Amino acid sequence: MDRLQALVKDPNNSGSLMNIYLDECYFWRPVHKPARRIMYYHQNGEVYEGVTLMEDFDECPAVYDMKAWRIDNSNYVNMKMITDYDPLLGKVYFNDRHIPSADVARIHKNLVKENLIKNKRE
Repeated sequence: MDRLQALVKDPNNSGSLMNIYLDECYFWRPVHKPARRIMYYHQNGEVYEGVTLMEDFDECPAVYDMKAWRIDNSNYVNMKMITDYDPLLGKVYFNDRHIPSADVARIHKNLVKENLIKNKRE
């Protein structure tokens, strides 16, 4: 049986994310202030804040280092995996079948075009 993990903020390294095993937690529960969060109470004595909002990824430089960029309010896109872009629909695609697709905010259309050209060269 696979062990379940939770993605949490690293309390010892600001801006970093890490995984913890749920079977090593005494319990977890939602906390509603300041924003709805899940707090994990680990057997090592740490209380970990779960990554539950898109903004949590904004604080992590490693997300950008792997070329995952937030090109719309609703998603992060792995820019290295884009294979096609439809500027009329405002969508990027990752394979020839165009499934799945991700939305692109108009403000980021030039960024997407530049990365698509770069991906085709590599």
